[in-house]
Amino acid sequence: MNGLAGRRTRRGRFGLLRRGLPGVLHEIVHPLLHLFRSQIFLVGGDRPEVTSQIGSTSGLSLASHRRTFQAWELGAWSAALEHDFHEQTEVGANGGLRYRQRPPEWRKAFVEDMQAGRYFETAISHPALLFVAEDLDFERIRQFSRDQQRELRPMAEAVVKARRIQIESYQKNGPHVRVVRMQKTSHYPFVDRTREVATQMRDFLRSSD
Repeated sequence: MNGLAGRRTRRGRFGLLRRGLPGVLHEIVHPLLHLFRSQIFLVGGDRPEVTSQIGSTSGLSLASHRRTFQAWELGAWSAALEHDFHEQTEVGANGGLRYRQRPPEWRKAFVEDMQAGRYFETAISHPALLFVAEDLDFERIRQFSRDQQRELRPMAEAVVKARRIQIESYQKNGPHVRVVRMQKTSHYPFVDRTREVATQMRDFLRSSD
């Protein structure tokens, strides 16, 4: 779902899965997403069809960034995403591309917001429209062998379950919070399903007048 983010975890590979789903949403959703993403690329590292899709990680380029992005986001790409890549990068002292460093004050403000719980607020008082890529994590692991899918599926199931709990918490705010569940789409539904997203947004804005 767009707009969700959170902290990384120092726990073991499947530590969170063994402990089950805790009641506090932000304690599991995003640590699991981070672990899941790490495991996808770890498991795919020795698979020729995946390495050929992702490409070399020895140097950053538009091509390498796009291959990795599309492997993670079910093939999504657009001119706007390419522009975003150029905005995120700069030429380093060695002449190669690198991602721009965030200013120190950004990190400080981010940590303060996290510690204060502002980053995980689920109370929504104003009209809101949320697009949810409901089966995204199951679709991501389909590129791997059956054995690798079995290894990744428990984590994918845990992420999906935690995300559903989080969505339910948003919906408890009332009918002014509208959730659009989408299948076979990435975190960028406005790229994958442009017309559908635009229609939903227009309808939402009209109903919110």
